[in-house]
Order: sequence, then structure tokens, then C-alpha cells
Amino acid sequence: MPNWVKVKKSDYTVPSSDNKVDTSTFTEMQQQAYKIIVNHYNNVAPKEPLWLVIIGEGGTGKSFLINAVRNYLKEKCIVTATTGKASFNINGITIHSFLKLPVGKMSQKDLSGQSLDNLQKNLLSVDYIVIDEYSLLGQTTMGWIDKRCRQATGLKDKLFGGKSIILIGDPAQLPPVGDKPLYHSKPSNPIAEQGSLAYKMFNNVVILDVNQRIRGSQHDQTLFKGILSRLRIGKLSCNDWKLLLARQPTVLSNLNDFIDATRLYYSNDEVAKFNYDHLMQLETPIPEICARHSGSNAKSVSAQEMFGLQPTILICKGAKVMLTMNLWASVGLYNGASGTIVDIIYAKDQHPPDLPIAVLVKFDEYRGPTFVAFLFVFPFLQ
Repeated sequence: MPNWVKVKKSDYTVPSSDNKVDTSTFTEMQQQAYKIIVNHYNNVAPKEPLWLVIIGEGGTGKSFLINAVRNYLKEKCIVTATTGKASFNINGITIHSFLKLPVGKMSQKDLSGQSLDNLQKNLLSVDYIVIDEYSLLGQTTMGWIDKRCRQATGLKDKLFGGKSIILIGDPAQLPPVGDKPLYHSKPSNPIAEQGSLAYKMFNNVVILDVNQRIRGSQHDQTLFKGILSRLRIGKLSCNDWKLLLARQPTVLSNLNDFIDATRLYYSNDEVAKFNYDHLMQLETPIPEICARHSGSNAKSVSAQEMFGLQPTILICKGAKVMLTMNLWASVGLYNGASGTIVDIIYAKDQHPPDLPIAVLVKFDEYRGPTFVAFLFVFPFLQ
């Protein structure tokens, strides 16, 4: 069982995307962005790589455009994103996984051996790299993208190794975590400087300006759409403020509609209390799972230093859980994926407080191989 995930990832083929796109329904700016890419691809004369930025707030058809581009360019294009969730939504892969970018304290060195060979093979037929949710792309990460592409192609004197890069997203959304935004004027290190210079070479920009997500004329939808658009640029009005005040829990009559909504709290203590109360309501046995420490200092290390791993956790069948790492993003096991515990499996003759050998979780969006026949559950073994 410990090797189940590794084996499945090596022999399971993720179903290919078959999202048909009718480009005749494109808005004017979608069509313009699409034509820039298609015309560049069809130009048989020697050409410079395309470095394009496509900007649009939520609902302007960015994912729709990505599917159209992928359908047209086929194997010449790789679709990536900055997060596991975003890559799952567009049937892509994270840019970190595709280019083997360093994360956190990982070794920040050039690739070598089998890792370099694999990257070279992956990039061999790819001319266009699409990166979705680029607002989360920082200067240092951009520098590493440039560095990896140069190394993989062997064209170390060419930006991105001569590959075309298409950035898609909304710069008004979340900035990068632990990195400076691409537009920052003071890069913090040499690789960030490289990323900053690379970003300045993007001289083609298309702004998608028609929100297609809320096309109805319903009054409430129109009001809320307006609030979101103004909130995006920090220009809310007094009327917006009054409307938002009308949505306070004390004045709403449909609170039951939000009973399964994720709660956000200021402190970990409040989070722990809510989760404990919710577990009690399930009225099912709740085993206490204690961490197995290794090393003399392990017990004294804080949960924060252990990437959120608590020394003791309470779980049970029916409890809701959230994945906090990109375990297998292409099938729905991304950082932030939600699921429900279906079963807790112990080795023969073992039981609480022994450690279980697996926790079966039914993730809401999981679409990979099944562990139990006819039930899309995943054995979490870590």
C-alpha cells in the first residue's frame, strides 16, 4: 500500500482535454489575442519568439481562450499555471512541476543527469509555454523559468531559450508568496533581476474587457458584478458599502445556505474549536492520531516549522479535510482540495492509538484511479 500512489502516478494516463471551443463566439479582444498567437505560429519566416500578456478579470473568458489556443497549437503548446488548483481547472500542469523549478529551500542549482534529460525531452517539441494566474508569478520564479528554458534548449544566449511565453491572468489579484511581483522596481537578488529584465521584454498586451460570467439581467447579479469590478481596483462607493452591510449574518434569513461554507478565523485556537465542535456533531468514534517523532528535537519543533503538521490530530469517518500540498494536481489532488474521510485503515491486530496505514478520502474533484471499486477515493498514506 505505501507504494500505491507512486505506482499509479507512473502507469495512469490522465484523460486528455477535449474542450471544443467555438472561436466565432469570441469577444473582440479574445479574437485579437487569439489571432496574435495563431498568426505568429503560422508565420513560416524566421521569427522572434512571442512574449504576450493577456489580462482579464474573473469571467472575461481567459480559460476559454486557453482551451482554444491549446486546441490549435496542439503538441507545440504546453499549458501551465502557478498553482495546482489553477492547473487542474485548465487541464494543465504547474509551471514548477513542468520546468522543475526550485521551491522554498530546494537546491537552487542547474539541473543535471536524468532531471535535465527529462526536461529536455519535455521541451523538445514545445514552442509555446502558457502560464495561467501569472499574478502569482514573482521575479525570482520568472528568473528561474528563463534559466531553466535556456539550460534545456542549450540556447543560453537567448531569452527563455528561444521559447514563446504567454502570460495570462489578472495583476489585480493575489501577488506572489515570498517573492516580489514582476513589476517591482527593486529585485532582491541576481535571479530576481534576471526575472525582472525578462518580464520587461513582454511588449504585447491584450486586455479582455467583457465579463461573460454574469450575462443575465437579474438585478442582484448586476449589482454584485459591479461591486467585484470596483473592489478589484479599490474604488468602492458608499452604495457598495451599504449593500455589503445588508449581507451581515444578523440580517440574513438564508444562513442555512452557507452551512457547508469554509470558515475563516483569526487564530488557530478558534479554528481548532470549530473543528472540534464539528467532529462532535458527527456522533462517530474519533481516534486520536499521535505523530511518530524521529530525532531528539522533533517533539520540540512547532507545527508551523513542520509545515502545519500537528503533533496530535483528531479524525473520523465523515470528517471534512483539506489537502495542503500538490500531491497529484492533474487528477484533483492539489493544495487546497477538499474531501471527506471515508474510512481509516489499520494493520492487522492494530487499532487506535496505533498509527493507521491509510486514510481513505473522497476528494470532491478527484478524477484519478480508484482505490475501492466504483468509489473515487484516494488512500492518503503520509
